[in-house]
Amino acid sequence: MRKPIILLALLFFSKLTWAGAWGANAFENDDALDWLSVCTKVQGSDAVSDALNAVLKSEFVEVDVGAAGIAAAEIVAAKRGQPSSELPEDARTCIARLHKVESLAARARTVVQKVMNPKTSELAAEWANNGSKAWQASLADLAKRLAR
Repeated sequence: MRKPIILLALLFFSKLTWAGAWGANAFENDDALDWLSVCTKVQGSDAVSDALNAVLKSEFVEVDVGAAGIAAAEIVAAKRGQPSSELPEDARTCIARLHKVESLAARARTVVQKVMNPKTSELAAEWANNGSKAWQASLADLAKRLAR
């Protein structure tokens, strides 16, 4: 009896941890945290702009590019006074270095919409296959905060 329970637990957790993700929020995946590490070491505006542009230039957004783009959009929202309650402490450095935030806000909103669409985003397609309600709610919240 114990083996089936262990097998079911492994299957459940493998669904939650695909592509280095352990949660639905912007910084609950390895790709976003890797990007944040870079952002804290370089000029914040450059890192944020580059991450947003990578999404916008992609015909189909890969998981790592989408995760970095969403993380960058969270930094923009935070700099505009609309931070997520889930913002990591390390993000403060990146936020402090961010300039020209208003010019990035429109791009950040477009990035969120593009990454949420399974037709243009591998990340959205993965979440659609693995239960996307919490992830969609997280991105909808980000979109609202960027619109304020």
